[in-house]
This record gives sequence, C-alpha cells and structure tokens, in this order.
Amino acid sequence: MKILPELPPFNENAEEAVLGCILIDPEKMHTIDLLPQDFHNEQRRSIFRAMQKVEKIDFLSVIDALKRPDLGAYLTGLISVVPTSIHAEYYAKIVKRDSVRRQLITIAAELTQIAYKETDTESLLATANKLVSELNLNLPGGPVSGREIIDEFYDTVEEWAKYPLKDGAVRGLSTGYKDLDRVSGGLDKGEIYIISGRPGAGKSCTAFDIAKFNALLGYSVLIFSLEMIAQSVVSRWASSLSGIPINAIQAGMGDMVAHIEAIRKLSTIKNLWIDDQPSLTPDQVRARALKISRECGGLDLFVLDHCAKMRYEGKGENEATIEGRKTEAMKDLAKELRCPGLLVIQLNRGPEMRVDKHPKLSDLRQSGRHEEEASQVWGLYRDDYYDRESMYPNILEIEVLKNRHGPCGVANLYYDRTIQRLSDAEMRPIEKVF
Repeated sequence: MKILPELPPFNENAEEAVLGCILIDPEKMHTIDLLPQDFHNEQRRSIFRAMQKVEKIDFLSVIDALKRPDLGAYLTGLISVVPTSIHAEYYAKIVKRDSVRRQLITIAAELTQIAYKETDTESLLATANKLVSELNLNLPGGPVSGREIIDEFYDTVEEWAKYPLKDGAVRGLSTGYKDLDRVSGGLDKGEIYIISGRPGAGKSCTAFDIAKFNALLGYSVLIFSLEMIAQSVVSRWASSLSGIPINAIQAGMGDMVAHIEAIRKLSTIKNLWIDDQPSLTPDQVRARALKISRECGGLDLFVLDHCAKMRYEGKGENEATIEGRKTEAMKDLAKELRCPGLLVIQLNRGPEMRVDKHPKLSDLRQSGRHEEEASQVWGLYRDDYYDRESMYPNILEIEVLKNRHGPCGVANLYYDRTIQRLSDAEMRPIEKVF
C-alpha cells in the first residue's frame, strides 16, 4: 500500500472567509496582518494581491485588477461564505497560523539537507537561526505609520525639555569619560562606533574600559574578544581598579589585598558575557548575540575586538569588500539588538608615512565601508607612541573623525599602560630641565 505524503497545513474555509470579509467591509484590509504568500491557494493569493493594488476594494475593481473575468463567479461566492465581516481578524489568525506552519516545514526540510552536508555545528545553528528569524511572523517590525513615529518623537522632545541634561550627562550610554562624552554625545541605540588606531595605541583598552564602566553600572554587556582570552580582559580590569601592574600580580608581588578587593568588585557584575572564541564569522557573532539578548531580556552594549579577526567566508571577493561586509553585518546587528556596538579596527600604515601622525578616515584599513556604516569613527593618537621625549606623556587623544549626528572634536584621556587605566585628563606640557 502506497502512503501519500501528508498535505501541508492550510484552511480553505478560513482563507475564503478572510477574502469574503474584505469584500463585505474593505476597511478590514487595514485591520488584518496578512501577506499574499500566507494564502496556500494561488487563486486566493492572486485575489488578495489584487485587493492590495486597487484604490477602492469592490467586486468590479478586484476583477479588473485580476484581469480574470472568469473569476467573477468565484468572487460572488466568497461574499456568501460569511454573513458578516465581524470575525475577519479571527479568520486571519487561522490563515497566519497555517502559513507559519508551512514555512517551518519548508525550513525543516532545508535544514535537514544542510545538516547532512555541514559539519560545523555553529554555522548550522547560525543558518537555522537566520532562517527562523526570517519567518513571516506577527512580530514587531516592518513599516510603521509616519504619524506614530512623529508623535513618539514629539513625546521624546517634550521629555528632553522637561529634564535637560546637566553636568556633562548624555542621553544614551555614557563612555565613562566626561571629555569623550562631550565630543561623542554618548552611545546611541542601534549605532556602530569604530575605535581605530595603530597597534598599541590603546584601542582594546578603550573598548574594554567602556564595557567595564557600563557593566559595573548594571547594564547588559557582551564582549567578543577575538584577539585575547577572556581571563586577560578581566586581568586588565582588575589591574585598572587596583592600580597594581599585571606583571607584579603575576610575580606574586604588590598589594594583593587591594587586588583581591578589585576582583571582588568585578564579581558583583551580573549581566556581563565575554566570548573569546577566535575566528568567529558574522553569522556566528549574530547567533550568539541574539541568544544572550533573549536570555537576559535585551543587550545594552556589545563590543567586538577586533574586526579583522572575524572570519568571513566570501568566495571570489577582494579583501576590501570582505572587510566592508563585516562592518555592515555588525551595523545590522546593532539595529536588530537596538543597542550600540563598539568595533575595534586597526588603521593601515598611513600615519607612519606622514609628518603629522594623527589618524585620518583614509587610514581605515582596507575598506571605506567602515566609514560608511559607522555612526562615529574615533581615531586614537598618542604623541609618546612616536616620540619618547614627548611633552605629553601618557596622553591618549581620541578624535571623533566622523560624527553622523553632530560635530567632531578631540577628547584627552590619561592612559597608564602599566595598569591599563584610562581617566579624564587635561593637556599640559611637562617642563623639561636641560
């Protein structure tokens, strides 16, 4: 006995009822959330698509849009399927439910084929997560009424007027440094901030210190440390808080009580995750970030150190295109998570080729796409990096080279490399005795 494959789930009566309700009451077109592909039958799919196109929904306009006079009898029958349009939303939910089930069946079949071929489980999970996230579900997102957006912004501006900023405060996340907050305006949701500089300029220290500051305040922070192990990140933080150099602690010297107290302070952090798996792909970064975000109820900040260490499996694409795609993927992730993202990117050798060693946007390694995708680009410069006799030792200049939403400027921080500590500083040349 031959067993026929089971038909995909659909409810013919519900699909016809939805169309009948719309013909009876065209306003129902705006109260249901369906797309043409939610209808299983191609004929009903075409009718719904025609209803979307016409300015006024009625029997004649739909037939005209369909270019199918032979469907006149079928349309007349749809009107008689339901006596009233009052239950249109209920019927639409049935149609949507079965549409989602069909999509899941298709995804399951696709993943079955991929699972037989793909040996990297993380890549497989990333693909599964991407396919499921693209489901046509009734989830937040999609076009929003312009009036709704304007009204929401009006309320926001009223709130700003009611509670003006004081003492260097910012609307978004603070960086932890008054001078940097002054020139950057803080970190806004859904935006990417690039921290760029030459090797040893202080890029990782800056990114990790901003992460530490916000984690200690109770914000949810996720760090992708593709260059150093997670324990090294924590070790830097402990030295920064205790004031004891890492090498002294490793040698068993220094004020161990102060260092242990610093570690205890770090242990109070609840919503912090550090992922030090090397060579992650953008899809893997996204999958892990979304997982953590779901578990903690939303992320407030993510950090990626650094972008060049991320693996991208593009075929036949040059390095500039690949680097650009990485930044683009992280920008999309920031929008999806609705939180700011800090990306560490190494500059090319441009500064070494000039008399003025200060970084420029053109020094961004390999790709101009970094600049395009970022809300802000910060260029890091240390005078004592190039001149051991500098009159400004331990001063880290962070110049906002690009600011999509405001002016650029320079922040001055004091950078103690021995304990990986940053603090606000005032630029004052030292007096040299000759």
